[in-house]
Amino acid sequence: MPCSLRPLLVVLLLALAPACLVAPPQVKVKAQMGVVRADSPHAAQRVAGLLDKLAPQVHALLPDTRRAPVEVWVQRQLAIYSHWEVSAEVPAFTIEGVGRIHMLEASPRELSAALGHELVHALLGESWEPLPAVAEEGLADWVQEQLNPELASSLRADHLAKASAAFDGLALGLWMPARSGTRQVARFTFLGRPEDSEPLPPPSVAIRSSGDDGGSFWKPYQVSVSDPRLYGLGYLLVARIVERHGVAGLHSLCLRATREGHSEVPSEWLLEQAGLNDDASAWRAAIAARFGSTELMALGRTLVPFLVELVTDELRPRVNARSGDEFLWRYHPRLGLEGAETRVSLARVPDMQRALRRVWPRQRVRGAAVLAAR
Repeated sequence: MPCSLRPLLVVLLLALAPACLVAPPQVKVKAQMGVVRADSPHAAQRVAGLLDKLAPQVHALLPDTRRAPVEVWVQRQLAIYSHWEVSAEVPAFTIEGVGRIHMLEASPRELSAALGHELVHALLGESWEPLPAVAEEGLADWVQEQLNPELASSLRADHLAKASAAFDGLALGLWMPARSGTRQVARFTFLGRPEDSEPLPPPSVAIRSSGDDGGSFWKPYQVSVSDPRLYGLGYLLVARIVERHGVAGLHSLCLRATREGHSEVPSEWLLEQAGLNDDASAWRAAIAARFGSTELMALGRTLVPFLVELVTDELRPRVNARSGDEFLWRYHPRLGLEGAETRVSLARVPDMQRALRRVWPRQRVRGAAVLAAR
């Protein structure tokens, strides 16, 4: 939930009658770091374990964090009031001032990622208040990565994709071996929406693919890059600042802002510490530089439906392969960012081979047909 909405939530909580509030989940489990409420003992115990695991790590990573107990509600449908439900696209949010985290029931990995993010909002101390809302979201995303190393590549790819949407998306392509090195056989742009069009309903994005004839087409695909683009930019800013100056360097900007009478850290300070400016090409380069092979594979997994269609519609007519499997091992197509050296085998992209096999299986010739041909 955007940080700008959180003060409004606090006002609404104070203004509305208690009868308007949804009842807390029935099961209550005490954890060392707080209290978890859920609709089942299993769900409550699981999140209580995550809370005790993750909250101390947030305290260790960040200076000036609140030591008060944290309350977490695990809900089947996120809601605060009886007649107002939060969008299903929001996995969790924190009510600042009340100190309570609301989370959707989910898999253990999704719960860990969501809780790692929200704990930052719940635990940041007063000295962090000058941090702009977008940068706070970026800090929460950065901490989320640190607390979930097994998900870090997927989370990083998602955060960078969000950032890229502010700069016309990610320019990607497929390459295959040629007589002299490799040649690009397809190019496409990962965007938030097509030019001159209405925004697609989240979590849709549009992907533009350009063929050899110079034509292009747009199609929406359901992928997890629905958050505002500014959140991705906040993540990139924070990640670069922490890389250069540590978390203490980011925190020092908040302390300096308070000393000098600023209610919010000036954007110029953040840009300077991140080594960025208002040059869009510098931002694009910074985004591309953070894409390694694991991030590319994670992004590729998100794009599997599109990649399968790209291969079967545009590349299949141009190659000599009887199946998707044969295409992958004979032509060794590789996915990468334009202008970058890192590329990954399409066969290594999770779920790609299985999805391609379903729509381009090996053609089997029946025995009778073989005899007739003889």
